[in-house]
Amino acid sequence: MGLCRLFSAPTSGGSNASVGGGSVMGFLLGLQLLATRYPHVVTEVLPKMSQLRSQNQGRPVACLTLLWAASQAGLTSLGHGLAVWLELLMPVMGTRMCAPYAVESLSALLARYPASEDGDAAAGQACNLGMRSLFTFMDVVYGSGPRLPLSSEQGRVLRDQLYPRLRHLCYAAETNRSAYFPSYLRRLGTGSSLLNAELLSSLEECLCRDPECLSVWRQLFVIQAPQSLRLLQHLEAKDAWRHLPRPTQRRLQATLVSWRSTTEAKEPALRDALAVCQALERKMGGPGFPWVRLLLTTVVLGVGGLVFWDVRLQHGGRFERSGTHALLKDTGLLSAWQKSSTQAAVYLNEGSTWAAEKLPVWYSEASRRLGPPLETAWEQLAKLSVAAWTNSEPLRTQVLRHTHSLLLWGNEWVPVCVESVLGVAHETWSVVGGCVGWLLEHVVHGARLSAHWLTDNLLTGSWSPEKLQSHAVEFASAMQKQAQVAVHWLWERLGSAQ
Repeated sequence: MGLCRLFSAPTSGGSNASVGGGSVMGFLLGLQLLATRYPHVVTEVLPKMSQLRSQNQGRPVACLTLLWAASQAGLTSLGHGLAVWLELLMPVMGTRMCAPYAVESLSALLARYPASEDGDAAAGQACNLGMRSLFTFMDVVYGSGPRLPLSSEQGRVLRDQLYPRLRHLCYAAETNRSAYFPSYLRRLGTGSSLLNAELLSSLEECLCRDPECLSVWRQLFVIQAPQSLRLLQHLEAKDAWRHLPRPTQRRLQATLVSWRSTTEAKEPALRDALAVCQALERKMGGPGFPWVRLLLTTVVLGVGGLVFWDVRLQHGGRFERSGTHALLKDTGLLSAWQKSSTQAAVYLNEGSTWAAEKLPVWYSEASRRLGPPLETAWEQLAKLSVAAWTNSEPLRTQVLRHTHSLLLWGNEWVPVCVESVLGVAHETWSVVGGCVGWLLEHVVHGARLSAHWLTDNLLTGSWSPEKLQSHAVEFASAMQKQAQVAVHWLWERLGSAQ
């Protein structure tokens, strides 16, 4: 609170001193120091600064002094500088004395901070940039009212440099492009040609960056038919639809079909829009130009023409004397071609002879054995097909009635579901795979430690692996001897019994 009063007092004092013709250098230095050190103080006293600006609107020197003092907050913070400019300087863009300074101040502010994704997002969120700020600034730059009191160079800088950067800041603060789409569409066709070109470019960018814009447009199509007609004409006439991502192109094509089949053309704008929908749908559904086929055809025809010219026209149809024959011979392709063609002719002759001998015999035998059963089966299949076609008429009617809506629903939701499932599967696999890897690593490590401990503490001395192996061999030998004795004894007993 004390800092706010400390900033407000020099501001009022500097304004009064400038009106009276006194020196304001001390006030300006103090204000610059405070605004640079504590930029948040300037944004906290913006309502009072706005009131002072309105009071000094008729006194150019005092008003510019006030605006300069507040603009010093942008020396150390882009967010506070933008907040000051939007609140204090943008409302006076229509005045002759303040408009040039407002453009120069915004240009210096944006030039001081290069564009960066994280920095722009933080600055935009700090000063609450978004739809309201962007479209207010757009109305100032491209407004249909009186022209801004700026030179042609300043107007070009404002339109071509400052507006795109401020729009980027708004997009960084609020990334959901579908929130901007309705306002862009509503303004389309209401201003100058420059404004319409900017709106069409922004709408196309929204469709490219955010697939949800197509859903928003689907809801606004009938309500804003003239604006939708202009956007459709832009997409169709300049082939701007090719700039859209492939999934968005498919969804747009399905949307065009839905509009033509479900929209009643009550107004002229709607009728024209549906006609453009049909033309755009035809253009999007048609195949692209076959560049690969054209290239291959050109190459084949060119090579064939050269060979014909060489063999037929230059050497009278004698292949052995042509340059093509010499080229094939030098590259080694002629011998390979002759060898392969000879072998192919031999195999073709043998195959045709074998087929002429065997196929008639096999065909007659197959006809004799399989002919009657196949005829009976064919008759039964024809009867079943007729019965199935007759009985399925209600089902086919329902399917035809709901197929279009089901296809639209599937085209819209299946990619989203597949993407979600794949994302969940990827995240699950990353977690499960990491856990399984960690578990296997510790199991192997524990097994190694257990083996080392058993070897060092238990399997030593008489329990060492070598001793255990020797004991096992001795035990197996003893068991073998006892088995031999038992078999010998049993054999003797059987012999004595006989």
